Amino acid sequence: MPPLSRRSRAWLAFVAMAPLIFAGSETFAAAAKTKVKPPVPISPSDCSLIASRMGDALGLRLTGANADFTDPATSLPGQACHITGQGRSNKLFDIDNAARALVVGMSGWKRDPMLDADGPDGAVRTFKRPKQTAILSVTWSAPPGVCRDDEPIASCDIKPSQRIWSFSGDAFQL
Repeated sequence: MPPLSRRSRAWLAFVAMAPLIFAGSETFAAAAKTKVKPPVPISPSDCSLIASRMGDALGLRLTGANADFTDPATSLPGQACHITGQGRSNKLFDIDNAARALVVGMSGWKRDPMLDADGPDGAVRTFKRPKQTAILSVTWSAPPGVCRDDEPIASCDIKPSQRIWSFSGDAFQL
């Protein structure tokens, strides 16, 4: 797995931290007052189903397992079904195409744009079902030597077949 570019790491850090930055301590205090439960993983069968559907939609091999997780809406720690995978894909051409694939792969879930984010090399989509949430991201990076470190990733002249796609998702229930 090649390292992510500095821009990709910064973008992913912003996406991960944005809800905490904008929600601040007020959200955490409100969660404490209402006794919000910490996140727990969705069922193993649902975790496997999401991994399979997203793998088919993205053209990537994905795996899922329970992992530590902090709910970005409440800042409460817990666990989630964590799904990951990386590789080249003959189904993905650009980030818009990849973001649409996230929606296709989550058939039966309702999209919740509150935590969505987009950038030139990544997209995050949030989906919900009763008492369940899935936060999914897809990013791409260039193999070493294809793009210069000092140029914006959006101006890198890279063929779709050269892009290395990474998927990460967390699905949990409250």
